[in-house]
Parts: sequence; structure tokens; C-alpha cells
Amino acid sequence: MCIGTCLAYTGVYTNLDECPIFHELRYDQDKLRLSRGTKKVARQTFHTIPIGSQL
Repeated sequence: MCIGTCLAYTGVYTNLDECPIFHELRYDQDKLRLSRGTKKVARQTFHTIPIGSQL
């Protein structure tokens, strides 16, 4: 998810490394640099709580 909460990197946005609206990078650059580009850690994630089974 973009740190501006404008989009989630799914569907047509799956392969993007930068938000097309805010131009913010998708991955934590410090962790990416320390791992020499092998470990991509998202700067922000989105969590959902399914409520269907509780209704």
C-alpha cells in the first residue's frame, strides 16, 4: 500500500516500485540497500479483519 493510502499494489499496480500519484517509493530503501536488493520490505501494509464468520 502507498504511504499516502491512495492505492494498494495489487492488480494493475502489482509490478510498480513507485506510487503513480504521490511518487513515493514502495519499498523501504534502507532495508533494500542493506540487503543489496534481495529483501524488499513494504513501507506500509494494509490489514483486514474478516467479519463474515462473526455475523
